[in-house]
Amino acid sequence: MNFLSNDSFLGRILDKVSTFVLLNLCFMICCLPVVTIGVSLTSLYYVVLKMHKDKEVSALRLFFRSFRQNWKQSTAGWLVILFLFLAAWMEHRFFPGSSPLAMVFSVSILILLFAAFLLFLYLFAVIAAFQNTLKALIFHSFYFAFHKIGYFLAIAAISCIPMYFTLVDAQLFPVYLLIWLLCGFSLTAWINAWFFYRLFRPYLEKDSSESSSNADSTPDTYVF
Repeated sequence: MNFLSNDSFLGRILDKVSTFVLLNLCFMICCLPVVTIGVSLTSLYYVVLKMHKDKEVSALRLFFRSFRQNWKQSTAGWLVILFLFLAAWMEHRFFPGSSPLAMVFSVSILILLFAAFLLFLYLFAVIAAFQNTLKALIFHSFYFAFHKIGYFLAIAAISCIPMYFTLVDAQLFPVYLLIWLLCGFSLTAWINAWFFYRLFRPYLEKDSSESSSNADSTPDTYVF
């Protein structure tokens, strides 16, 4: 028996690892212009969501397919998130102090930061799964986040804790950096997609059944 064949256990593991490495490389390269971070995240989530459903996928083809289809909407969403972070920073920068007015601005900063953080976690996965206006997709992002708080906490922890240790642990920083460069981003997205897939699936199946019962209707998703 050939232990490195695609049908062997080791072969399947190596194939999965190579897919994560390839996805990670594509994601990092596409993020270099900074303004394309949003569409790069959307494309990454598009592929890993398909991986959870179909198991075997053509990662490169799907990644760049999503990149072409979603670059306008994802870039607009990314700019909205950057605007929220910038607004929070400006309020903190120009309205310091302990006066009642400053306290109001402090609350506003926290709200803006939370909204930006939530959208960063959810919006691009939602764009990858659903077709709608950006306004509606932003609303859906908040809905999915609060629909299952446990999932939100898990996704936030998976996204933030590894990055936190990467930044604060100077001794192991080279190890963490190597992992991020090899497969850190794609693996994190794949783990998060386990939760997103279970969040989205009831709505995607509903849309699919409605579209199949009405030949003239347009399905609300193209992931499934």
